[in-house]
Amino acid sequence: MHSPLFQLSGTAGDLFSDAFLIDNNRLMFASLYGREANIQALLATLTLGNDQIGFRLSKDEPYFPHKRTARYFSALHKRVSKIHTHNYGVLTHLFLYAEEVLQANHDTRTAWLLQPPNTDTETQLNGAWQCIQALSDVPLLDDWRDAVLERLISMTASDQAHNGGDYLIYHNPPDVDDRLSSIGGVFGIKACCVRLPENFDEIISTMLKTGQMDFRYPARVLKQAA
Repeated sequence: MHSPLFQLSGTAGDLFSDAFLIDNNRLMFASLYGREANIQALLATLTLGNDQIGFRLSKDEPYFPHKRTARYFSALHKRVSKIHTHNYGVLTHLFLYAEEVLQANHDTRTAWLLQPPNTDTETQLNGAWQCIQALSDVPLLDDWRDAVLERLISMTASDQAHNGGDYLIYHNPPDVDDRLSSIGGVFGIKACCVRLPENFDEIISTMLKTGQMDFRYPARVLKQAA
């Protein structure tokens, strides 16, 4: 199955995308192709900040699909390159990505992780864990990974039902066997948003005191130190 190309709505209607991430109506990442003039027109529009961009699969869809329309474009970085194609000549390839994708925000204790669409679960978990370690004010042993990830996932599920908490959220595209119409705000990449709760240090302390995690260094670490 070939990956589809999405045509952009709005003033960027002559551009196409093979990967994007939209979170709460904000464009976090996009891989775009088109003529140089159209790319520059899009960048000018984003600078003004008075447009919205939808990612459409066909002309039969709404012009601005509900889950695939970005309306906010703050703190975007760009990377531009040229590609030579057999059928369309020279095209411009534009990467757009939000500041948070570039580096973790230690003030809000938030980090984003973007990975290729074929990334396996274990690699995703390791990436999320590395984000947590980078954001944490207290050192975290790798042996605590599964316990901490499970706690954040359970807190996310619980808090979303009450006050919209989102401490560990995966944004994964549908499987190749799923209907393309099920595609939401992410396609062509796998993404994870990590946000540590304000009382994260207390949570770690409680998990250690209640025996949910072992404070002792693993045997392999002691052996290396000997």
